[in-house]
Amino acid sequence: MIAEIDVGEDGGTGTIDFLEFTSLMTRPYANELEGLDKELKSIFEDLKKPRKKLLEKEDLLNGFKKCGLQFHPRFIEEMIREVDTKNQGGVALQDLLKVMGPAEKE
Repeated sequence: MIAEIDVGEDGGTGTIDFLEFTSLMTRPYANELEGLDKELKSIFEDLKKPRKKLLEKEDLLNGFKKCGLQFHPRFIEEMIREVDTKNQGGVALQDLLKVMGPAEKE
């Protein structure tokens, strides 16, 4: 099973990274997640600062806080590094959709 999803940029190391794990976990729910893109876009717009294109650390910390969750800023920084595929210093909408959206149909 690991070999099936271990196809990321690391070239198949025999372990799975966060993005590969997320893909694996969302596959069984693909049909239920069909409308998720629209909802994620709305959440993204609500969390990010006006006139910004990325979710930054403070945006995520404030969003989680509003939900009653508190994370250490270093955890948020690591989370951003995991999903920031273009090294922009924040989470772009496309990165969020890739991580949280429905798994691609095979």
